[in-house]
Amino acid sequence: MVGRPPGDRRYSWTLCAICACGLLECALICAARADWGRAGRAKPRAVCEQLAAGAPPRPATVFPGRDKRLALATSYDLAYKALARVSVQNKRAYAMRHGLSLFVLGPASLACDRPASWSKVLAVKAALDAGHEWAMWMDADAVFANLSATLDDAAHAHVSRAMRSPRTWLVLSRDAASGSRINNGVFLLRRGANADAFLAAVWNATLFLSDTPGVRNSRHGDQRAFEHALDAMGSPSEPPTRRALTRLKRTDAPVAYVPQREINSYPATYAPGDLVVHIAGCLAGARRTRAQCAAELARWAAVDDAMVG
Repeated sequence: MVGRPPGDRRYSWTLCAICACGLLECALICAARADWGRAGRAKPRAVCEQLAAGAPPRPATVFPGRDKRLALATSYDLAYKALARVSVQNKRAYAMRHGLSLFVLGPASLACDRPASWSKVLAVKAALDAGHEWAMWMDADAVFANLSATLDDAAHAHVSRAMRSPRTWLVLSRDAASGSRINNGVFLLRRGANADAFLAAVWNATLFLSDTPGVRNSRHGDQRAFEHALDAMGSPSEPPTRRALTRLKRTDAPVAYVPQREINSYPATYAPGDLVVHIAGCLAGARRTRAQCAAELARWAAVDDAMVG
């Protein structure tokens, strides 16, 4: 037997007392964290209750602008807080330069019953309910690479034509990674009955919140809901082929699919002059740390203006 220090019984009681205190301290810490968590989720739960009652909440922060034709909308959760420091500042700079309003949903204002990416529905609806004709959604990992360009420039002819058409109410782009699906990291939605129906259809597509294999991708459930809503409304959820786009020679369809570089460039597809760069899935799969993603996003923010300057 291994020797014990003198006063074996006293040693045992002392050890037990230390362990008990440690367990008590852990219990108190866990309880405190649970209370903090409940307090932190109180506002999101209220958000969900308001939404269920038919009164979607306003974003936590609104930077007003004079332009009523177009507003910007974005959101971020705690996982994207480091990216948001870069992303929101970049979007504010663009909004201020062009007189646009910016709607930002922070962690305390996100919906409590689904992943943060679904809160794009809340932010876009708030921007439209504020009286703007169009809302341009941008993910937290998307930034303006060119602060001087606008959607009315010649480089964005398909987008500007779609926004001028009275028939078009949604502007999307193809996902370069898949080649056939949409990417809802950046899109434009026009205020009206179609927008209301579409946002409601997306939000109510709770099938894509399930854990059923093959039904919901943990990172793209909201995107599958977008496709489902488009199908339900009789619009194609997959962009037309390049040949079909050439044959149609128009972007005045109810749902306009525009070249990806006009609104939603990826780093691999970027060319100087592109308006937006979207580092889609930067934090996915723990390939890069939050600091690394934030640093990469900062390199792309206003990259064209930096080159000109």
